[in-house]
Amino acid sequence: LHQGQQRTKFFVYRPRASRAFTRREIVRFGQLSGHLTHAVNMARRLAIQEHRLHAALHVVDRLKFGVIFLDRLARITLANRFAQTLLDRHDGICLRDGVVMAAHRDDRRRPAGMVHLALNLHSGQADAVPRRVSLRRPDMKRPLCLMALPLPCDVETPFLGGRDAAVLLINDPELEPMVPAEWLRRRYGLTSAEARLARHLVKGDTLRG
Repeated sequence: LHQGQQRTKFFVYRPRASRAFTRREIVRFGQLSGHLTHAVNMARRLAIQEHRLHAALHVVDRLKFGVIFLDRLARITLANRFAQTLLDRHDGICLRDGVVMAAHRDDRRRPAGMVHLALNLHSGQADAVPRRVSLRRPDMKRPLCLMALPLPCDVETPFLGGRDAAVLLINDPELEPMVPAEWLRRRYGLTSAEARLARHLVKGDTLRG
């Protein structure tokens, strides 16, 4: 089995004192080798995908803004280091029963409505512009700017029942630089205009501004 510069070989051994393989056994091995070839190809493709995923997560974990992936029930599936630090410190956001919430009691409804809209956009039950919200923080810090974006829903398979449905982007206006528009465009399949709009909304700008 050849794949680029890689080569995989299958061997079948038996003790020297045994008789030679019969024609029937050789045919059976030929039939079995087809399944083995398929298994090796599948293992190779999975290893490549896992490597790419690990590399992507490595990059996401070092971004200077928060990235939180949510499933269809708005439960967190993954948070990068920036977002996890905010959650641990209850700095504008906190985690309750697996759901991201506003740390300030009076802001609790804001992220819930925003995430609900993103999930409806993901499932095709809404047709609107993703919203952004600002959440109060302790120590007189400038409010966090959050925006929930729906993830593509173009592949239907029973193996992706618990897949991510939305991503929550969190910008700390106390820090710069902002979310790169090109990264948003490539990562989430947005148009250039949509990516620029998302960038400004997460930064805290308004549509009117």
